[in-house]
Amino acid sequence: MSTTQQFKTQFPRNAAMAIMSFVVLTLSAVWLTPYLLKHLGTAAYGLIPLAALLTQYVAIITAELSGAVRRFLIIEMQRPGGNPNIIFNSALLLYLLLIVVQVPLFAIAIFKINTIFSIPAELLFDAQLLFSCSAASFLISLLFGVFGVSIYSKNRLDISSAMDLVRGVSRLVFVVILFLLFTPRLRYIGYIELFLAIFLGFCNLYYWRKLTPELTINFRHIDVKFLPPIFKMSSWTLVNSLGALLYLRTDIWIINKFISSAAAGQYAAILVISNFIRQLGWMISQQFGPTVIIHCAKEEWDALRRLLQMSIKITAIIIAVPIGIICATAPELLKVWLGEDFISLAPIVWLTIVHLFINVGVSPLFNLQTAANKVKLPGLVTFFMGIANVIFVYLLGITFGMGVVGVALGGAIVLTLKNAIFTPLYGARILKLPETAFMKPLVSSFLVIAFILVINQMPVAKWFGMISGYASLAATAVYILIAAAVFVWFVLISKQEKNLFLDMLPGKMAVYARKFAG
Repeated sequence: MSTTQQFKTQFPRNAAMAIMSFVVLTLSAVWLTPYLLKHLGTAAYGLIPLAALLTQYVAIITAELSGAVRRFLIIEMQRPGGNPNIIFNSALLLYLLLIVVQVPLFAIAIFKINTIFSIPAELLFDAQLLFSCSAASFLISLLFGVFGVSIYSKNRLDISSAMDLVRGVSRLVFVVILFLLFTPRLRYIGYIELFLAIFLGFCNLYYWRKLTPELTINFRHIDVKFLPPIFKMSSWTLVNSLGALLYLRTDIWIINKFISSAAAGQYAAILVISNFIRQLGWMISQQFGPTVIIHCAKEEWDALRRLLQMSIKITAIIIAVPIGIICATAPELLKVWLGEDFISLAPIVWLTIVHLFINVGVSPLFNLQTAANKVKLPGLVTFFMGIANVIFVYLLGITFGMGVVGVALGGAIVLTLKNAIFTPLYGARILKLPETAFMKPLVSSFLVIAFILVINQMPVAKWFGMISGYASLAATAVYILIAAAVFVWFVLISKQEKNLFLDMLPGKMAVYARKFAG
């Protein structure tokens, strides 16, 4: 079966489960955020993403090592006479060594937690338990991370989406149960994360044996000559992701440390919205990841170019719709969702999401960097611009006294400079294409956002103001969604792109879609 046929066969399953998981997790986050704010308080809620900040770099190590291992494993599987067991066992050794290194670092950080973050005295013990459980859960995820490469290497992203769904729903259910049975405390969030890490780790073990029975744990298969290329690639992607961490996670630390813990809690609630957009874009771009690697392995460059241009345009356009809807309805959304105290934060919502049509839209190109093993230069650029981001955010937010607005504005400017210029240019350079090859697809998403903001000012949109609450938001969203879909399909999408999209649909669905599309 050709790469394109494999993609067409598995894509609908992967996409369907990813969409289901994303919708359920989004609804869960929408409901859980005000629930936690109400039962824990703003200051305590703000510590939850800070716990993620402390352990995020371990998750980054897991993701980047897994990305390197996946690449080498898939290529070894595609190579006639390849021995993927050597890659697998060599990677397992590398994971174990990294875990040993991480333990003392976590212990020191947790012991000095009150120095690193601003934590109210009454929350200190609970915060230490939360951070300890978060650290343990990420180390466990790191341990089992190598087994998760089997799911990706077989392009069974539907399984990983199902596991994400289980994690999100279980987290919601357990939080409600524990808060009903006992006095709501921050530590319970940590207990739940630790339990779910262990459970999902065993799920990875199960699917490792089921999908890749040829992969076995045997340290006699370790070949140290494979460690340098894996480590070299993952080290540069790690540098890249540490730079991304400086972009995406230090803002809330700066607010917590230099403004107030209450402001950090409010900002953390707002970040749920931008995280929704980022996760949507990540979900879409992930569907193309395995196929990008396979195209690279088989040197199918023209097919790779078409796939990347289509995936960028699809990703950017899809995320542009919720960006436009949220920007158009931000004050009412905050009022209904979090309460009237949050209405004044509407400008923060705009600043944290409007630029994502570029910064998330280019995410399919990160698959190309990994597949082509061109990760050194992106790593250096992202890392040093991440440092520049921290400095710029601090200057605007703290030195110049712009507060939370300055923090959000600074992050948006620096991240957009990188992904609007360097990322598409470097992607074009890798494939030896014209410089604007991956910039043009992003223009469509800008037009979608502009179109949504214009139609939201039309008289018909004002009719929805006659109703209130979630009904008003839902009616506005449906109106904008239908109008945007018509605009995209008949104005922005070419006939060739429509055919490429319809070709990804399975049998009868493709037939019906073609009849509907004319």
